Amino acid sequence: MTKSDKANLVINVFAIIIALLFIANYIRLANSTGFLTFESFIRQCSTFSQFPLTNFIDLRILADWGIFNFFRDFLNIFSTLLSVGLYLGANVMNALWFVIQFVSIFIVV
Repeated sequence: MTKSDKANLVINVFAIIIALLFIANYIRLANSTGFLTFESFIRQCSTFSQFPLTNFIDLRILADWGIFNFFRDFLNIFSTLLSVGLYLGANVMNALWFVIQFVSIFIVV
């Protein structure tokens, strides 16, 4: 099985799970006041609390350190890695929060 076959399998399984969740939610809410149309579903999704994307924070040292510029350059390696890590981590947390809110629509309360 090639990588593209595995990727297609994962996408197909994910699509089936989403379709089953929609069907289960439709059956569950058929006689209640839930969303039964795509428009009401989109309206429900727009009520999620939204986090703005975190801006990239550049933590590099830009000042001239004279004869200690080698040490500044050494520290800038770690500060760049820290900046990228903070940026990715914050935005992954925002994405996970959105997914949690999205999945909570389908959970029977």
